[in-house]
Amino acid sequence: MHRRAGHQVVWTSERVIVGPHWRIFVAPGFCESYSRYSSFAYETFALFEKGQWLAATLNVAATNELCFAAVAIGAAIARALLRWGTT
Repeated sequence: MHRRAGHQVVWTSERVIVGPHWRIFVAPGFCESYSRYSSFAYETFALFEKGQWLAATLNVAATNELCFAAVAIGAAIARALLRWGTT
């Protein structure tokens, strides 16, 4: 996982035209997302291995639903700010 994150950071920095002010967001963003997801996958798998099927299923469902809700709220706020800035 971390190798892919490193690849994305180098690729974004050297191959894609990204200004230096954006690189500070790109590098931590890629690395953090890979780290978070691998932790989530590991913890969920550990629950399955322990026979805690309900807890593992609830972990997956709650995580996906909460993340989707956060994205929807963020999109709504961004669109409201864009409309507010154009009026």
